[in-house]
Amino acid sequence: MSSPPDRPVPVRDRPIHHATPYRRYAVPPPARSSARPGRLTGHVLLTGATGFLGQAMLERLLVDHPDTRISVLIRRRGTAPAADRLAGLARKPVFGALRERVGYAGVQAALADRVSALEGDIGGALPALPADLTAVLHCASTVSFDPPADEAFRINVQGVHDLYSALPASDTPPHVVHVSTAYVSAVRKGVIPEQSLAHDVDWRCELDHALAAREEAERLSRSPGVLGSLLESARARDGKAGPRAVVDAVEQDRRDWVHDRLVAAGRVRGQALGWTDVYTFTKALGERVAEERARAAGFRLSVVRPTIVQAALELPYPGWFESFKMMDPIVLAYGRGDIPEFPVHPESVIDLVPVDLVTSAVLAVAAAPGEQHGEPEYFHIGTGARNPLTQRDLHLQVSQYFRDHPLPSGARGHVKVPTWQFTGAAKAERTLKAAEKALGLADRVLLRLPATERTRNWLDRTHKDTRVTESLRKLLDLYGGYGSVEALYGDHNVLALHRAQAKGSPDFDVARVDWPSYIREVYCPAVTAVARRTAGPRKRRASPGNLPEGQDIAAVFDLEGTVLGSNLVEVYLWTRLIDRPRSAWPGELASLATSVPGYLRAERRDRGEFIRAFMRRYEGCGEAELRAVVRHRIGDALLHRSYPEAIRRIRDHRAAGHRTVLLTGTADILTEPLGPLFDEIVASRLQAHEGVLTGFLEGPPIVGEARAAWTRRYAGVAGIDLGRSYAYGDSFSDTPLLALVGNPVAVNPDARLYRHAKRRSWRIDHWGAYTGGRLEAAAIALSARPGRGANS
Repeated sequence: MSSPPDRPVPVRDRPIHHATPYRRYAVPPPARSSARPGRLTGHVLLTGATGFLGQAMLERLLVDHPDTRISVLIRRRGTAPAADRLAGLARKPVFGALRERVGYAGVQAALADRVSALEGDIGGALPALPADLTAVLHCASTVSFDPPADEAFRINVQGVHDLYSALPASDTPPHVVHVSTAYVSAVRKGVIPEQSLAHDVDWRCELDHALAAREEAERLSRSPGVLGSLLESARARDGKAGPRAVVDAVEQDRRDWVHDRLVAAGRVRGQALGWTDVYTFTKALGERVAEERARAAGFRLSVVRPTIVQAALELPYPGWFESFKMMDPIVLAYGRGDIPEFPVHPESVIDLVPVDLVTSAVLAVAAAPGEQHGEPEYFHIGTGARNPLTQRDLHLQVSQYFRDHPLPSGARGHVKVPTWQFTGAAKAERTLKAAEKALGLADRVLLRLPATERTRNWLDRTHKDTRVTESLRKLLDLYGGYGSVEALYGDHNVLALHRAQAKGSPDFDVARVDWPSYIREVYCPAVTAVARRTAGPRKRRASPGNLPEGQDIAAVFDLEGTVLGSNLVEVYLWTRLIDRPRSAWPGELASLATSVPGYLRAERRDRGEFIRAFMRRYEGCGEAELRAVVRHRIGDALLHRSYPEAIRRIRDHRAAGHRTVLLTGTADILTEPLGPLFDEIVASRLQAHEGVLTGFLEGPPIVGEARAAWTRRYAGVAGIDLGRSYAYGDSFSDTPLLALVGNPVAVNPDARLYRHAKRRSWRIDHWGAYTGGRLEAAAIALSARPGRGANS
């Protein structure tokens, strides 16, 4: 396996190869333009400056257009005002090359001297805009392909209307450069010319309906039919964690239902009118809004339509990108071996364009002279018409890169990527549906199995496969439609603009992109850099033996399955059979066996219900006699059944000065042998009448949400910092307690807790049965600090 090659010296003088592809598609090559674009001057308003394209635009404005003053429209995020967010850009990778030249202080000074932050929100409240603007570069939009319909319309349609309406009236209005996308042409084939879109969709009507869709979805989500279904599902899934957990789950499910409905509403409406998704639909309507506002206000309008914008070819440095975009997650998933096939046509052109070519072209458009009140101009910035890359060629280049430089695969060495056969969308969809159905069935079965090592291994496998399948489903739903696009975006106007460039101007000719070099030496290394740092063999989590010290930290432990390798049934049998003749054992065991099905049903419904039911078996026992049996006869057995890891963990916490707490629904009498191990023991109290146990509890057992409530109250009284504290539990009913602290640990978790912990990246420990541990436990008990006993 070879190491990644050094990046070749960029080829800047490659000739413009436009003749052959243009003849192929019967589009005449452009004549040389008489207009001479140059550098921007005056006052420029930039929107979307914190986004991918906006950051690149700001960096180029500072470097290549020194005679501009820049205002950036930035929204407040939380408590961070716009000015702070602007200042924070100085640390971004996009300014890395500039920092090497002028230092961090130099970048800060450039931003402070030449850039002003205007606090506002596209689609929300806008500030007063400067009256002396000479150019507006509108790069802001929602770039998600599947936002809720109202969000997409609010930003991409309403936001365009509000921004251009807010431009101050002037005898010399600014040149507005409206950044759109080439895919506004909808689902069409052949060469798409650079001109206004031909459609008669009423953007005002669509905007009104999209904004009203949220109110309608919110109303429907509260209907008995929808809420009843969500409630039933939440009770089955989260009921064991307690009623509050069910309430929270239902509300979250309702919000998800609203979100999914609005996403579907936007996607389906866009597809019904010929667009691939709500993103391209709303961007198309945004262009129509811009055209109307330009005619009404008299400003000059240029619409720039990039194709799929990817990592930089050269500037600010090769491979720069801000965050994963459309193609990136697909390439990464393929490199991990997760995409055996993808529904694309091998001959379709995938129109990629490096971001620095886009920024240079946009700025050239903004600087080009033109008529103030002329017709809008349109510019496609893409590679498909003159430097086409097919899906098959892209796959060959990407697969070759991963064969030369495969991603690590943990202990298994390296990932061997598959070769796509391009079997088509129908087969890919059938395969994915079959996988989803099989994983759903496996998940339902595994959640009913006992929590064994084999079950956890199966859950691990299904968890990984489910994540892969869910990711594939999302990628397929989002981007599947783009894999079969058969349109080519003619760039007649962009090429004319490039030919009119003054000597020494930034080169944005797309014909100079060498695809094998760009994909294998620039793009793939950049996109996979993070994955290579995180995809290697995972380090084993260090045992928390070196715990942070502090008396404001608590360590809260469950008992059964966490500290103790036994359960209520086993302890009951010890107490009932230890002093009885063997001839009485069959009757007791038979009585217990007939009750087991009912206990299991109660346990599945609610842990508290099971405890109440099982404690009835102690009815008629003498309280003093039971305490004596526990103290003198089965106390040692309880210590023998403790997990060694639990004993050591308790010892570690106490050594660090932490408050150790045992929270259990078990009867307090049965926990007395463990008293010296803990600062606090909170357990259920068996009710007694005249020294005889009634089989009832004095209060509700502390299980599920009650444990979280007790811990929260205890933290307030004892001055405990829950964010630094620890909790240990083995059952899904322990999730409210585990979620309360900063350091949750799932110990020998049942299937539901195991899945829950995996999804939330909680620590998972597997503790074994304790054999021969009585002496260690006894030593800890004897060395307990004075005055720190058990409080039942």
